[in-house]
This record gives sequence, C-alpha cells and structure tokens, in this order.
Amino acid sequence: MSNDHLLIKEIQSQFELPVVIGDLYQMEQALAAAINEMILHHYDRLIQLLYRMDINEKKLKTLLQEHPQTDAGRIIAALVIEREQQKIASREASRENRDDAGEVDGSERW
Repeated sequence: MSNDHLLIKEIQSQFELPVVIGDLYQMEQALAAAINEMILHHYDRLIQLLYRMDINEKKLKTLLQEHPQTDAGRIIAALVIEREQQKIASREASRENRDDAGEVDGSERW
C-alpha cells in the first residue's frame, strides 16, 4: 500500500471522512471541511483528536496567530497530514531497523 493511500486511510478513519476520497488534495479538502464542522459543533471532540494524534499545540497556536485570514480548518488539516506523514515515516524506519537487526552474519535472529 502506498504511503499516500495509507495516509488517506488513517485520516479517514480518525475523522470519519467519506470513503470516496481519491487523492491527497481531495482528502485535505474533506478534512478541512470536517475540522471546520467540528470547530463549530464538536470542539471538544476535535481537541481530543488533535491531542491523541499528538499535534503540536504550540505550532498550531503560532500558525493560527500568524495567519488570521486563513481558514483554520485548512491550517489544522495541514498539520494533521504532516503529523500522520511523520508517523508513517517513523513506522517505516522502525520496520527497516528491525529487518536489518534480524540478520546477523547472514542468519536470522530468533
């Protein structure tokens, strides 16, 4: 599964987005709309999601203050995507390290 597809799948499940999202651009648009809806109607749930996803609160506050004319949903969506990409990259690196550690002198490690 490609990283983009994995990223879309992860974010779709966490934010309960429609399944018909085909690419990152569509996903970012749907995510921004969902976040804006949560800001208006389910703010506590949004905060819980962002905390669980480990979105950097200081970075988020700074970006919102630096770009007051930009849609908050788009700013938050970009941070969510960035964070999920970091998690995917970290899992891949961890998997590669485990695979490398499994071979010691050409034999598998038990």
